[in-house]
Amino acid sequence: MAAPNVYNEVIRIQQEVHQLQQQAQFHLTASLDKLRARCLELITESTKRPVIAYYSGWLTQPQKSGIAVEEADVQGFHHAVRDLDTNAGLDLILHTPGGDPFVAESIMTFLLKKFNNNIRVIVPQIAMSAGTLMACASREILMGAHASLGPIDPQFNGIPAQGVLEEFARATKEIEQNSSRIHVWQPILAKYPIAFLGMCESALNYTRETAESWLKQIHLGQQASITTDPKRIVDELIKLGSTSSHSRRLSVSMCIDLGLNAKCLATDKADLDPFYMAAHDAFMATFQKSQIVKIIQNNKGCTYAQLSSNPL
Repeated sequence: MAAPNVYNEVIRIQQEVHQLQQQAQFHLTASLDKLRARCLELITESTKRPVIAYYSGWLTQPQKSGIAVEEADVQGFHHAVRDLDTNAGLDLILHTPGGDPFVAESIMTFLLKKFNNNIRVIVPQIAMSAGTLMACASREILMGAHASLGPIDPQFNGIPAQGVLEEFARATKEIEQNSSRIHVWQPILAKYPIAFLGMCESALNYTRETAESWLKQIHLGQQASITTDPKRIVDELIKLGSTSSHSRRLSVSMCIDLGLNAKCLATDKADLDPFYMAAHDAFMATFQKSQIVKIIQNNKGCTYAQLSSNPL
């Protein structure tokens, strides 16, 4: 547990962030840069573990490009690991709407190799889709009291891959039973490109295999049982998106019920919830007061910041 004077500094940082949020000027990024850096530094001083924060500004700038998990992020993570003690494990703070599962796998494979599979994921607010997939590669998931993960079913421009496959399967069955149904299904299926079905199958299988492998080898380890079977967990995480909504929010209690090794930050014995929430406030304020849409930053101040290519 951190010393009282450290908690006092965290409170001061939160107050300063809130004061900056009330100001209308858009030239406050330098002040916020320093506050973010100090928050991550305080976390490392308390945990003795390196920290990388991966933040997207999609909640404040949802229409801008660059908010999702994408190829450019790989370079940002390569910069972020520089000068970090890779023998001490990694705390990865995630706040993302998700994105390309292939890129998410590439990022986590790189980090797992660098930090010897010793990664802990912290979710102060939301890590959806590919963000949830990334969390499956951790040994433990710490979540804010009102934080959420989400389904991991792959999407193509908002179209669920699982839903497309189910639609094709239903069409095939109905046409086999009654050939006249082809006239009903033809305009529906014609909206998909010829190769789209294969893309959906590939993305879904890839996501499933990647998540199952990470859960079995890293996240669950020897804890795997009937109730924490990796295949069952992945099936549920995919099914939730296809039967409900890809934006379905999974609370910490729901994640625990699914069998994930998750717990609430507020109940963690290290009592670092104020530290992570202070950092979260600083990152969110940065998106509000600038044209930055994504930040990858470590506890030593190394920062990769991305501007949107279509500022509004």
